[in-house]
Amino acid sequence: MLLSYLLRSGACPASLLLGVMFMDFARLEKIILSVCIEAGYELVEIDIAKSKSGDKLTIYIDNLGKITIDDCVKVNNLIEQKTEIDSFFVNEYTLEVSSPGPKRPLKKIEDFYRYKGKKIKIISSSFYEDKKNIFIGEIEDIENNFIKINDSGKLYKIDFSDIEKANLNI
Repeated sequence: MLLSYLLRSGACPASLLLGVMFMDFARLEKIILSVCIEAGYELVEIDIAKSKSGDKLTIYIDNLGKITIDDCVKVNNLIEQKTEIDSFFVNEYTLEVSSPGPKRPLKKIEDFYRYKGKKIKIISSSFYEDKKNIFIGEIEDIENNFIKINDSGKLYKIDFSDIEKANLNI
């Protein structure tokens, strides 16, 4: 659910390229999610990337849009205490905890409710009127798992299940 696009894209098992077993992601996510919840933060996304210097585990947290460096340090320290996370990686890895920033991803239907009235960008797997699949505009409403977005004065009704990627566009 919260894994990065690289890990969700699916065609090849990206987790094997990263030295992490795909079936372990649910367990990894569960550990990180419990740390975030206990500390009073929302887990927005988990991103794992491979580089020449090793793997990088980046955890994006939020707290009603108000994340400070102290929040990131706090969660980083709590996650570092979970030594079982080390077993998910074959290679050395770097841990980074960050705010999602002004282009925060919207992953759950609840995210759209929270940011109703805000400007967002949606990339859809389906084409809508005018063969359009990229929408930028304000969230007008959410109804029966459909996101109503006002893009340049035209109202589009996007099925939540068609959304490949969505984020705030502040």
